[in-house]
Amino acid sequence: TYIEHNIFGGCEMYTKQPKKLLIMNILDILKKYSDENHPMSQKEIADILKKEYHMNVERKAIRRNLLNLMDCGYDIEYSETVRKVPVKDVKTGEPVIDAATGEPVMEENVLWSDFYLNREFTDGELRLLIDGLLFSKHIPYSQCKELIGKLEALSNIYFKPRVRHISTLPDDKTENKQLFLNIEMLDEAINKNRKVSFEYVE
Repeated sequence: TYIEHNIFGGCEMYTKQPKKLLIMNILDILKKYSDENHPMSQKEIADILKKEYHMNVERKAIRRNLLNLMDCGYDIEYSETVRKVPVKDVKTGEPVIDAATGEPVMEENVLWSDFYLNREFTDGELRLLIDGLLFSKHIPYSQCKELIGKLEALSNIYFKPRVRHISTLPDDKTENKQLFLNIEMLDEAINKNRKVSFEYVE
């Protein structure tokens, strides 16, 4: 346990989390804050670990735990950028100089970034399930609300504001293979207060 002083002269007490929880906290951050449209850098993950979990973690430790999560089967996407960096002497830490050219010896270094967790359900699929619950005449309101809360928890912080306007679907069925895409596009249009145009039975 440690005490942190704030600018108003007061203090807050926090319990230092054990390092073995780091991998679970990183997974929790990816679940809560990341998706294909909101990838995260290692620095962003480190900032949230410090702010919300009170853990000071180096980027190397974050990368190592991300690799461990992937090895455990979690579907985490990321991007790789190759860059040239100077080779440093193991003992002195100084750049190694090429005797023939007088220039620093360079090597390739792979930078990992833009991490996000692929989810079992897309936002369109979750929206369809929620609408299906609201449409059902056999589920009591309290249970329906509880189930919707559980479905919302399967997505991230960006999903809930988009389903504030949800309502029941009409009593019909469709064979449209772009159903989930249409649902996501309509959600986006409603969220941005935009009109939607479409062609019907072309």
